[in-house]
Amino acid sequence: MGEIDDRRWGAVDSLVLVAVAVAVLVVLGLLTVILCVALGDKQPLYSAAIDAATGLDGHDLNPLFNLTLRVASRSIFIGDCTAPGTVVEVSYAGVPLAAGPVQRFCTKRRGTRELQAIVAWGTAVQIPGFALDGLAADARRGTPVFDVAVTMPGTHWSNHHGTMVSCRGLRVGDTASLGATCAASDVDTIVTLPRPSAKVDGAN
Repeated sequence: MGEIDDRRWGAVDSLVLVAVAVAVLVVLGLLTVILCVALGDKQPLYSAAIDAATGLDGHDLNPLFNLTLRVASRSIFIGDCTAPGTVVEVSYAGVPLAAGPVQRFCTKRRGTRELQAIVAWGTAVQIPGFALDGLAADARRGTPVFDVAVTMPGTHWSNHHGTMVSCRGLRVGDTASLGATCAASDVDTIVTLPRPSAKVDGAN
C-alpha cells in the first residue's frame, strides 16, 4: 500500500508541476502579446523645422524653403521609413506656397533620425490679397509662421493607407520646433506632388 500511495503522490506532484508550467507559459505568452501591442506596433513620432526661406516678397512669389524632418521610431522590433513618393507642402494662412519631394530614409528601431536639406519651392505663386498683406506684415515684424504638411502614400503593408503629418505654426530658423511632435493621421488617398504656381483661386 505504501508503494502505491507513493506512486499516487508522485503522479499528483507531476500533474501539479505540469499545471504550474502551463500556467507560467500562458502568463508569459499573455505578457508577450501585451508588450507587442503596447510597444511593438506604435507609430513613429514626426517633427519638422524650417531652416531657411527666400522669395517671399512681391506679388508673384517664388518661395524656396529648406526644411528638416525628424522621425523617431517607437517600435521595439523594426525601424520606420518614409515611403517612396512622400511629398512636403508649405502653406501660409491655409494657402499653398511651395512643395517638393522627400527622399526615402529610415530609422533604426527605437531610434531617431533627421533628414535635412529638404527643398520645397513654388514658381510665380499668386496668393489672395489678405494672405499677401498678412505675409508682408508678418515679414516686416519678423514673425511669419507657416504650416508644413508631409504626405506619405500608402503601401501594401499598410493596406494602402497613407499618412498625413501636419506641423503647424513653424517659424523660419526655429530649430526648437524639432522638439514638438506633429499631428499624424491616416489618409486613404493617392499622393501626387502639388506644385503651387500661377494663380490661386481667389487671388487678386
